[in-house]
Amino acid sequence: IQWRNRGLDPEKDDVFEWRRPNGTDRQEVAQTKLGASKLTWTIPCENLAGCWLRARVLNSDGPDSQAQLPQPLTFDCVPPEIRLVGLPQVLPATATVQLAVEDGASLGAVRVFLRDAPENEWKPLDAGQVALHSPEVGTASGKPDGGLQVSLDLREVAEAEFEIVVIADDTFGNAAPAPSSTTEPQGRFRLDRTPPGLQMEVGPHPWVQGFRAQLHLQADWSDIAQPVSLEGRRIADGVPGAWGEL
Repeated sequence: IQWRNRGLDPEKDDVFEWRRPNGTDRQEVAQTKLGASKLTWTIPCENLAGCWLRARVLNSDGPDSQAQLPQPLTFDCVPPEIRLVGLPQVLPATATVQLAVEDGASLGAVRVFLRDAPENEWKPLDAGQVALHSPEVGTASGKPDGGLQVSLDLREVAEAEFEIVVIADDTFGNAAPAPSSTTEPQGRFRLDRTPPGLQMEVGPHPWVQGFRAQLHLQADWSDIAQPVSLEGRRIADGVPGAWGEL
């Protein structure tokens, strides 16, 4: 806290007091000499909005002089509370998940932890495997629950069933602790990095222009995002051309 003395005795005692939102009792922050011009205040470790701070100069020969900040203070001392929104049951090697911030905090960084069994330790993804996108930078505007998204690069992660916890630090430096063995997961998913199986068989008869041809496809359709595109290419004088959609 810093202040300027305008003509008062610098040796007078200066008492700083603060009041909670909707409170009536003031609590003393510190007492110092008016000429000190600054002091350090360790604020309460809680989230508070609408706190008031005033300085009171003690006068032995008359009423105390007072000065109050014209606007209330907001204390932000708690890490952000976030949750996953609509986490899919299956995630691919590169995935995007939705986040919602419960306490309205402005996120500065996000960390993601995975474990493949409840008895195992939480393992963090590297910073390069996690990217936060928010509507403030125009990358995810219009998304539900505030538009926050986290991109995950899981290409180096072995396929398995995973539990996930996402924690965040806010822009004020309040950092959430890493999850412990007792931390409940925020969601569960199965990592699928294997391309879907697809096999094609061509009919035994030659294809003739103007006639309908048939193909037989064998696939795991539950693992395929439809529609399926069929492509072909022309071979002229033994030289294959470019693939094009049929």
